[in-house]
Amino acid sequence: MKFIDNEIVDILHVYKTEKHELQKRTRQNILAKREERVEKLVRDQFENYSVANWTDYEDLYCLEFRILLTKNQPLLDDNTELLKVLGGTRIDLTVFVSLISNHYYLWAEKTRYNPLNDKWTFQKITLKNHEVFPVIEKFTAEMERADFKLLPEFDARKFVPDVETKYLDKGKVRVFHIIFTDMETL
Repeated sequence: MKFIDNEIVDILHVYKTEKHELQKRTRQNILAKREERVEKLVRDQFENYSVANWTDYEDLYCLEFRILLTKNQPLLDDNTELLKVLGGTRIDLTVFVSLISNHYYLWAEKTRYNPLNDKWTFQKITLKNHEVFPVIEKFTAEMERADFKLLPEFDARKFVPDVETKYLDKGKVRVFHIIFTDMETL
């Protein structure tokens, strides 16, 4: 009887381990398919722009893409050289797509570089900016058609009481951090 009990324990252990591994692989497959679908959607909408996948696979609960909002300008290995080519200013659109809900979030950032004093400045700019809005208008419509909802900035900035994350203490966590990532600040 002892042998059978040990055998059952071993079988249960294998079952639990295999079940856990199967669930993990299934989740990974689902996430991979979603990522593939979303990345195709982003790349298709910004086909004339350089798109970089900045997804952090260690803390994966959102996909992150950065789009250089200068048509037909490839990214360069050296940001200083890129800014020289662009006349000292670049505008990037960052797209976050949640893996835990059907939400996405956007922000635009203007980067300036002054080679005379080697000074960099970074400024978030409104999505209604004349340089940004025409580019994202079609994208937001496509995301809506794909059943993704834009999380409004007002809601993204709301604090969530009594919640902490890997990188943020209680009282500092916003809705954005829960749905997308706690490695970025709004």
